Amino acid sequence: MPGRGGGRTRSGPPTAATGTVTLTADFDAFLPGHVGSLLKLEPEEWPGVPMWQGGVEVDGPIAGQVRSRNDGRVYELVLSVTDETGLTPPVHDEGIAKVNMWPGSTYRFISTEVGIVRITEVIDAQTATATVLKRIPEPIYTSFDYE
Repeated sequence: MPGRGGGRTRSGPPTAATGTVTLTADFDAFLPGHVGSLLKLEPEEWPGVPMWQGGVEVDGPIAGQVRSRNDGRVYELVLSVTDETGLTPPVHDEGIAKVNMWPGSTYRFISTEVGIVRITEVIDAQTATATVLKRIPEPIYTSFDYE
């Protein structure tokens, strides 16, 4: 569903990352015929979530503080023996995994860089509800800019 400006939609963020969400637009984006349609949600930017880099030193408490992206996925560094990101990038797509044998770095999979929803109800031309099929990335439900 392209928005104004070549597919970019500036609208209110979905109300959550999983479950049932409310989608809002600042223009007439939704039609009754969209019920049942899939919608891909992708952040325009990733503020504070850089691409993964090996051997980068991290400061302070690690758990829940250091996030990075690699190969279309978002990870959180949950344990580092040497206070750095490690030498091997995370590549898993669920749960928690140790990605370096020594020194050890452990990462939690957060989400992919793209969320998928199925529209379940069109409330009006600017509001719809949807069921999340693939977790919505954090920048989308905490900001207003997504495609």
